[in-house]
Amino acid sequence: MSGRAASILASRRDELNARFARKGRAIDPSAMQRYLARTAIPIVDAWTTNGADALLVALFDLGLLGLPSGLVGATEPTPFEAALVRGAPTLGAHLDDLPARTLRVLGNGFAKLARELGEAAALRWLDGIVAIAPGCDGHEALLEVGIVGAWQAGLAEARDVALDHLAKLAPATRRQLFAEGEPSREPARRFCRPGALAPSLGPLHVVAALGGFVGFGGPFTAPPRARAVGDRLFATDGVATVELHADVHGARWTPAAWAHADAHAMGDDASITTSSDGRVAVGPLELVDETLRGANGAAAAAGMVAVTLVDSHKVFVLGRTEAP
Repeated sequence: MSGRAASILASRRDELNARFARKGRAIDPSAMQRYLARTAIPIVDAWTTNGADALLVALFDLGLLGLPSGLVGATEPTPFEAALVRGAPTLGAHLDDLPARTLRVLGNGFAKLARELGEAAALRWLDGIVAIAPGCDGHEALLEVGIVGAWQAGLAEARDVALDHLAKLAPATRRQLFAEGEPSREPARRFCRPGALAPSLGPLHVVAALGGFVGFGGPFTAPPRARAVGDRLFATDGVATVELHADVHGARWTPAAWAHADAHAMGDDASITTSSDGRVAVGPLELVDETLRGANGAAAAAGMVAVTLVDSHKVFVLGRTEAP
């Protein structure tokens, strides 16, 4: 081994050995050596600024954290490693300025999205951050791009936070994220395409089905009922309570034990009419859909309508997109 990385490793050998002894007791030393050789060293050898020392230490720490979790491979490079090697030059200013924090944001974000949405979505997210990174003015802007990108990737529960962060970004960065125009903050337009200009909305339609039987990975042991608490939408079967999140980028449920008592105490929403033939009426809006046969209740909040069926563990989410 030769080059810049070899020189840094030699000069900081004692420090790095001490770090490994302190934090890497469960790690096979040969696995760490393979990671350094295929990922950390190529990145550092290609580095052209004076930040190479700090970058190598940050990459070393990434290995200590990533090997036990699987973010870093024990024998072969993971997709995260490959994307990091490809993207490191584009991340230059951020890795120079705050290498440890930047790698932590990228690693944590990738792991979260891979766990929640799958590895392909996590890779698209990381590649998107790398593409936009040169235009991000500082670490906070990069973090904000990461949050907005996670929402775009399908993490529907991040919508409100992502919109707040989007507003803080420079106009050019916002255009990179939303080339066709920015999303609306109006709850009723949450299912509209970003940049959609049509002022009116189309009819109600089924946009997602969430939940499911606990035996198949869902949260419910019995058919649930939809409930609105404040301006948030929930579903509960009396044992488990989840919050429903849905918009143009995706639909998900998250555990909401904290809202169980309030959701369980709520009755059906009297302003919404459902019938067993699949008819749902919300004020002047009406939908008849075979999917909703057996409907026995509904609730509405934040531009969404959740409908439950007497014989299903699913919750059907209704919404409106822009009019054609």
